[in-house]
Amino acid sequence: MPDLKLGEQAARPLEAIDSVRTRLSTVLALSMLPVLAFGIASAVSQYYDRSEAVEQQLLGKAELVSKELQSLFLGAKQVLEIARTQPGVKNNVEPACSRFLQSTIAGLPHMGNIATISPAGDVQCSALPADQPVNVFGDQWFRSVNARKDFIVGGPILGELSGEVIIVAAEPLSPEGNMEEGVISLSIRTDYIGETLDIGDGDQELELFLINLEGRSLLPGQQRRKLPPKKVLTTYLTGDRGILSTTGDDGKDRLYASIRLDESDVYVVLARPALSASLPVLTELLADVAALLVLFAVTLLIVWLATERMSIRWVKHLRAVAIAQRRGMSTVRARDLEKAPIEYRELGEAFNSMADAIERRQASLVESISERERLLREIHHRVKNNLQIVISLFNLNARNTEDEHERAQLRDMQVRVESLALAHHAAYQSGDMQLMPMDEFLPSLMEHARVMLEDEDCLSLRPIQTDALRLPMDQAVPLAQIILEVISFLRKTADVPTELDISLRRDRPGWAVLSLTTETEPQEDCEPAPVKSKEEEDRRLRLSRSLVSAFARQLGGHLQAATDLSEVVLDLPLDEDDVI
Repeated sequence: MPDLKLGEQAARPLEAIDSVRTRLSTVLALSMLPVLAFGIASAVSQYYDRSEAVEQQLLGKAELVSKELQSLFLGAKQVLEIARTQPGVKNNVEPACSRFLQSTIAGLPHMGNIATISPAGDVQCSALPADQPVNVFGDQWFRSVNARKDFIVGGPILGELSGEVIIVAAEPLSPEGNMEEGVISLSIRTDYIGETLDIGDGDQELELFLINLEGRSLLPGQQRRKLPPKKVLTTYLTGDRGILSTTGDDGKDRLYASIRLDESDVYVVLARPALSASLPVLTELLADVAALLVLFAVTLLIVWLATERMSIRWVKHLRAVAIAQRRGMSTVRARDLEKAPIEYRELGEAFNSMADAIERRQASLVESISERERLLREIHHRVKNNLQIVISLFNLNARNTEDEHERAQLRDMQVRVESLALAHHAAYQSGDMQLMPMDEFLPSLMEHARVMLEDEDCLSLRPIQTDALRLPMDQAVPLAQIILEVISFLRKTADVPTELDISLRRDRPGWAVLSLTTETEPQEDCEPAPVKSKEEEDRRLRLSRSLVSAFARQLGGHLQAATDLSEVVLDLPLDEDDVI
């Protein structure tokens, strides 16, 4: 008993879209979508948290720089407060004032100059000598200290005495803020500030800017084009601290963090390229999302493979078994069922039990069919033998009669009965006894038909031409009777030498054509069959045409026949199995 191997595939594969594996994977994917969506939402939330952390980190660095600057300015304020308490400085007594101021900034490289200024803006006492009178009444920082009557930081300006870009720290000479006593100012060198400020970790992408409320840069060498447009910047510099992500004047996106120095109009601004700031955070977001998607895909893959292992392969195996049994391979059985899940094991055992029952039933049917074929052969054989007895009686009567017309009639009947005997003999010898091979039956029929014509000079038969067709007996017998009827009629009516050409050909799918055509030679003479009268000839013609038409209708064909039956064409419908 052959078994179908477990891995053998059916002739027609399972449709992937309708498979259990696809549907189960789809259900699992849909059930996992909320978890995946929650994970992605969490990753996005973490992305925003990390982005905010990056912003806060940049803002923290700006705050550290601002505290360093505030320490620098606080030191400047302390220097100013110490200096203004000195009597020589307060009263502008020379040369004591200049000497003290010079000693004050000695050893402090970031301080460019220290001076006292009158209420009118004239420089009165200075650590640096002046070649000519200097007046600062029009400077913004001077107006600011007059307005606030307290410590201010202003600038940057180009120092008239030092010739350097400086930031000015100033406060009233009077501790009570009495501006009638004048102002004391300290110049802080901006190049020193740019060199000494620590913006942390040697970050080459991090840039420091000191700007005022008007967006003016306070440090030398700063590239103002890396800052946002002035309108955007001045709108942004409205609070003590802030974060801004925008495009600089150079067209590059940056992240800006600003810290205001106490209540001054000076801001510390740190800038970092937006890509540099967001790339690590974005990379972490993509990594988180990718991890979720990989986990999702791995889970589906595991389910896909597990379904294949535990379910689909057994479905395919049992399906292949069913297809094989449907094709008649009743000995095929499902195998290795002890390895299958219990549901498939029970189904496979049911298949095997059903196949055993079918095989037993098939054996019984084969035996019944064999018995039926044996009986049919016996019937065909006995019918043929009985017809042979009838043929012998016709032959005996034909020999004992003196009437030529009666003898001809008996021979016609003998040939017709012989055609039936030939049909039963062909069915008896046929393998399935259902279809008769016409390329064997019709030539045999023509040999017996020539018995009709053994004494005839006017009609002769050419060799029949036929394709390899197999017709059932209920088509073969009427077809033979049409041929014999035409031969019988022509034999009795031909008065010149006539040749009958008979062919049976496959014409088109589902159809065959039986063609009977005659060719005559009028210039030659022959001895026609005796005819009793014109009325008998007409009656014979009507009878023959009627018989041919009746047989054609029995065959379900389309008949085209000449009036004198000199040409007969019959379209015969076929079954697809009629052609070998």
